[in-house]
Amino acid sequence: MREVTGVLNMLGSGTSSVNQIGKSFTHYDTIEIGDQILQKLRTARSLNDFIERGLGREVTLYLIGNRIIGVKLQDRKLYYWKRSKTVVFICVVLIPLWGIGLIYALLLRDDLRHILGAQPKLAAMGGIPLKS
Repeated sequence: MREVTGVLNMLGSGTSSVNQIGKSFTHYDTIEIGDQILQKLRTARSLNDFIERGLGREVTLYLIGNRIIGVKLQDRKLYYWKRSKTVVFICVVLIPLWGIGLIYALLLRDDLRHILGAQPKLAAMGGIPLKS
């Protein structure tokens, strides 16, 4: 999990989408935070509302790959994207039975890092979980 801290100067060209199972996301072409430009990011639409609240203020964004999985605002409140453990169940239990578990585990490695690594850390930091 990577942390980027600075003044959130710009949230550029955000678009929303909904996937086949009803989860909603916001996709950003560009985000400027401090002196860094981040490109091609996505987050849960519910988390996006709190990211927007940080515009013009000092925030910390928590990232895995091209996903924003958490935001800590100036008031020290931390909000994070809570993912379902269904992905872990599929990768660890069901797919190995089919003999292609390693391929799916590699394809879903960011999901697994999010669910098994970052999510428990953000919860332990007192974060407020938000579903996508």
